[in-house]
Amino acid sequence: MTTDKRKRRRFPRIYAVVALAVIGWAVGGRFLHPGDSVVATGPVGGPFALVDHHGNPVTDEDFRGRHMLVYFGYTHCPDICPMSLQTVTEALDLLPPAVLDRITPLVISVDPARDTPQRMAEYVGYFHPRLIGLTGDAAAVRRVARAYRVFAERDGDGPDYEVTHTSLLFLMDRNGDHLARLGSDLPPDALAERLRTLILARDGG
Repeated sequence: MTTDKRKRRRFPRIYAVVALAVIGWAVGGRFLHPGDSVVATGPVGGPFALVDHHGNPVTDEDFRGRHMLVYFGYTHCPDICPMSLQTVTEALDLLPPAVLDRITPLVISVDPARDTPQRMAEYVGYFHPRLIGLTGDAAAVRRVARAYRVFAERDGDGPDYEVTHTSLLFLMDRNGDHLARLGSDLPPDALAERLRTLILARDGG
């Protein structure tokens, strides 16, 4: 394990069929299945005001000038979130530096009741060093989830409840406009190539 990766936790690379129910996204009368990608055709995204994993308030404006790669998940997620973020980690490691430097990867919590900045800091430390964890109060999280057309619903009443949620990657351009949504279980090399192609096409090479 190389020095820059020593803090990352390696999760099992399992792509479960059961995740279809979580990953489904209605697009033009069909569902976006794992491995698919669709270039944006409608309004997705918008302003947000959250707190990063260092406890600092941030807004969408703080990321202007770089492409945001946005994932919605939560730190108690048993499988799909760590698998998706591990895929993102490996894909980012495959990108040439000139492309990687144009991307800010973000994970936005859909479980603000448990995902404090401290908890998010511990969690993102398992993945890519560029990954930024964002959380906030329930109202702020609802607003950003609605803006990105993300479904999230608590499942259970006990302390170990889960959250059923959309599991897609949203690629936003330098101005915060939606560029593409990507299946979160694309193989890392395929995800890296899609990111490289989309970003270079939007930026003009």
